[in-house]
Amino acid sequence: DIKVHLEKGTEKVLVIKSTVPVGTCDEIKLMFNNDKQTKVDIVSNPEFLREGSAIQDFMCPDRIVIGSDNQKSIEILKNIYNKLADLNYKIIYTNTKSAELAKYAANSFLAMKVSFINEISDLCETTGADIDEVKNIIGSDKRIGEKFLQPGPGYGGSCFPKDLSSLVNLAKSNHNRIEIVEQVIASNDYRKSKLANRITSKLNQGRVSNVTILGVSFKAGTDDIRDSPAIPIIKKLIRDDIRLVVHDPMALANFNKSYPNIKTISSLLKSIEGADILVVLTEWPEFANISLSRLSELMRGNKIFDFRNIFSKDVMVENGFDYECLGR
Repeated sequence: DIKVHLEKGTEKVLVIKSTVPVGTCDEIKLMFNNDKQTKVDIVSNPEFLREGSAIQDFMCPDRIVIGSDNQKSIEILKNIYNKLADLNYKIIYTNTKSAELAKYAANSFLAMKVSFINEISDLCETTGADIDEVKNIIGSDKRIGEKFLQPGPGYGGSCFPKDLSSLVNLAKSNHNRIEIVEQVIASNDYRKSKLANRITSKLNQGRVSNVTILGVSFKAGTDDIRDSPAIPIIKKLIRDDIRLVVHDPMALANFNKSYPNIKTISSLLKSIEGADILVVLTEWPEFANISLSRLSELMRGNKIFDFRNIFSKDVMVENGFDYECLGR
């Protein structure tokens, strides 16, 4: 589609910002340059944008990666970024294959941090350590950093699950194994099952429990439910002895399209009314800011599973809640 719009006898630069398998740029370049009348150089310029803060990440990036062996193409990309972005950034020049692989490697490493801190939070619960203190100590090490060290129900979204699977497949296709990433995937899958079982183990036997789920987006600030860790947990709670209600500030429209048979309520307070069990699966600020006295009035029971650690354990216990969180 692009090729038919190129003028004959011209030189063009095609920039690939998508996360693509290693070698994709080389393959695309061959497709274009089979036509000797038009010369096209392919540059790998992967984006490192987070949902909910993409504009900020673009304007003030940690780094910009330009993968190309063509100096003319590199200068074109430099001039574009000098006009659009904050000048205080680092540009890393490399070849296309290294740029392509770096995007997969970066996301896989961040996912590994998520799974690591989740397993450490489990260990905190069995040893009496406090995950908040442990993660602060770990994050104070500049070699590690404090980001992606918040325990939760697992990673999700449109990037991490897909990119980790792609990296594993890439390794296999090149007769390698990347076992640490395979184990991260397994740990993340197990995480969701484990937390669902934690909920069902506390159900009142012999009667139907009203369970309210707070949050279905994979993180706060987005309506994206793709591979959200909330989804498999919710699926495991669809059973005869549970009356399930779901609330999310932004993601209910997407959730209703995929799961029309699960009851959703757009009002936070109405979703909580009559609940025996409350389960926090997304760290929306409005959940953390709810009045605890109002919460107590609205719920029929007092059991809260806070799988994002948005509440203070001491405060919740003081207010009469049967409160469970992660690693504390």
